[in-house]
Amino acid sequence: MTIASVYDIERMLAGLNDQQHQAVITTEGPVLVIAGAGSGKTRVLTTRVAYLIANGIPPDRILAMTFTNKAADELRERLAHLCDSWAARRVWAGTFHSIFARLLRRNAEILGFTPSFTIYDDDDSLSLIRRLLKEHNIPPSELSPQLVRNVISRAKNDIRYPEDFAQLATNPRERRIATLYHAYQRALRSANAMDFDDLLLNMIDLLQSSDDVLQLYQNLFSYLHVDEYQDTNRAQYRVLQLLGAGHANIFAVGDDAQSIYSWRGARIENIFEFQRDFPNHILIRLEQNYRSTQVILDAANAVIAHNRQQISKRLWTAVSGGEPIAISSYWDEAEEAAGIVNIITQLRQQNTIARWADVAVLYRINAHSQLLEDEFRRAGIPYRIIGGISFYKRKEIKDALAYLRLLLNAQDNEAFLRIVNEPPRGIGQATLTHLHQWAERHQRSLLEAAMCADQLGSIARQKQQILAALAMLITSTAQRLESMPLGETIHTFFEQTGLLSYYRSQSGDEALERYENIARLIADISEYAAALEHIGERPTLADYLQRVALLTSADEATTGDAVQLMTLHAAKGLEFPVVIIAGLVEGLLPLIRSSTTEHDRQEERRLFYVGLTRAQHRVMLTYPRHRAPFGIPEPTKPSSFLKELPPELLDADRPEDLAAVPAVTLTTGTLRNSKQPGNGTTTRYRPGMRVEHPTFGEGIIERVEGRGHDAKLTVHFVTIGTKLLLARYAPLHIRE
Repeated sequence: MTIASVYDIERMLAGLNDQQHQAVITTEGPVLVIAGAGSGKTRVLTTRVAYLIANGIPPDRILAMTFTNKAADELRERLAHLCDSWAARRVWAGTFHSIFARLLRRNAEILGFTPSFTIYDDDDSLSLIRRLLKEHNIPPSELSPQLVRNVISRAKNDIRYPEDFAQLATNPRERRIATLYHAYQRALRSANAMDFDDLLLNMIDLLQSSDDVLQLYQNLFSYLHVDEYQDTNRAQYRVLQLLGAGHANIFAVGDDAQSIYSWRGARIENIFEFQRDFPNHILIRLEQNYRSTQVILDAANAVIAHNRQQISKRLWTAVSGGEPIAISSYWDEAEEAAGIVNIITQLRQQNTIARWADVAVLYRINAHSQLLEDEFRRAGIPYRIIGGISFYKRKEIKDALAYLRLLLNAQDNEAFLRIVNEPPRGIGQATLTHLHQWAERHQRSLLEAAMCADQLGSIARQKQQILAALAMLITSTAQRLESMPLGETIHTFFEQTGLLSYYRSQSGDEALERYENIARLIADISEYAAALEHIGERPTLADYLQRVALLTSADEATTGDAVQLMTLHAAKGLEFPVVIIAGLVEGLLPLIRSSTTEHDRQEERRLFYVGLTRAQHRVMLTYPRHRAPFGIPEPTKPSSFLKELPPELLDADRPEDLAAVPAVTLTTGTLRNSKQPGNGTTTRYRPGMRVEHPTFGEGIIERVEGRGHDAKLTVHFVTIGTKLLLARYAPLHIRE
């Protein structure tokens, strides 16, 4: 029996459209697949890997890189159905960072690290940068740690080493950051640590370290697959070039129209450079959409057609028609938020949606959620902020993970500094300074210095004992990791650190929540260990910590029935029956800054395109006619993107607003309208007067402060309670 018959190739290819079929069976040479939104790219990628295996390619010769662990897990699950679980587990499927971390651990000594190196996440990096700023006597007011971190990250993504960055520095600030960049890299290496960006940069260094190493991995990975190719940065593209230089079997699937992450280093140019660097490539367009109605697709096609920098395509679906795009305007942002809640309530009452979770409200910036949250709470509608504080980003979990990192890497000084007083042990800054000095003098880590605390006469005897006991606990537990069950060892360890008893002994909901969170972490480690033992593999703390360190916000689970609130960026890769995009005013979407360029505007348009194509059945767009960003109401202009929507697809409450929406001049920065609100007729509001608001309904004026259009009105509305309105802008109809 042949491999092909076992895997049943015909069954595997059944149901693919012509373009998907071509992408799957084109196995040799460079292939660029432009996969429109909802066109089945995950199915194509997975089926292609299964097809290779069915044709005799060993699974461990196939590399498939994604951007989230969730996507990698989904790929493996689908492979298990198409092939079998044995083959699925042996494919090199994972995120760029997780795969590179795995390879770097195998070859750590070549680069001067040990295999147990620590991976610093953003918080760890910021902590180290704060310390370096202090050591260099640079106050945060001059250089913020976040700014320094972002600049260094961008430099690494662009393959600019400290020496390169220093040579290109043109002003005092850049020269200071260059100095910090050097110090930052020295500190990482001293701690036997890498940050996220180092996983990319060091992978390049590894492949360029010798021809033998490069050939080894070119031969190992005979077939390269990259998902979400439009999101790759320069460093990731360089690794692909190096790995694929020998055989050029690179399968890149992505969509230039969904390239929205330039602010974190992604380069849409990688798609165009792929065509230049691999002139013999095959270009395949996936244009048939399996998600949205034709009305939604026609709207998205019309919008993205205004971008000059793109690979042309036109999304279509076999199902024609669909609900028109609804566009609703509101007086201000508060009324817009209330209107959105009212829309969703009506959708539920009319059984247009079966669950609250069928609706996603998308917006450009996080600050937009505040008014929406107020209205949802007031209406008693459950909602969830997607992209909020992750479980693994909570303080107590970061503390717990720092303890675990020290079990594996005694050189991790940032982890030691994080846990030395968690729970409080009375180790002050003076004691830590003495510990630092001893460690530097003897070229030892802080944990090793704590183990030798009795040699530091400058530290009080009681604190010597506390430090030595902490170091002994960590060292002895690390030794037990190899021989004792992982879950049991970690549970005992956290009990001995005092972290659990500290939160258990405190009163209040916050302490209880933190205790429960640490308990949940211990349970997660135990569940992880049990799952691996079940399939005959040995669980290790190193693998668990690597999995946690490489988690992204896109991997966060969402459960329960609630309206989904998120930024347009956070919506990437998701889909919902109903999508509402709020705040569609010029200056907000597209976001206009003083430095905005046409390149930026095109990315903003792609962001709007992404929002539109998240919807399966209905799209609703809203915008306020006034905004008060600094408490002073100002007229707005509807987003220029709205005029790019074909009028025949729309159901707009104010079509005249959209007839000719001018784009704001790119260099203007803050959006302002020179026209002042007209005076109109003077209306003398008075307490007790019955009024009606187009969104809030009927109400009674309780209080009037000031006179004429400058008056402030306190109005109690029957449905939503009390609101403070300005007479100049309040669209009130007097009922008396």
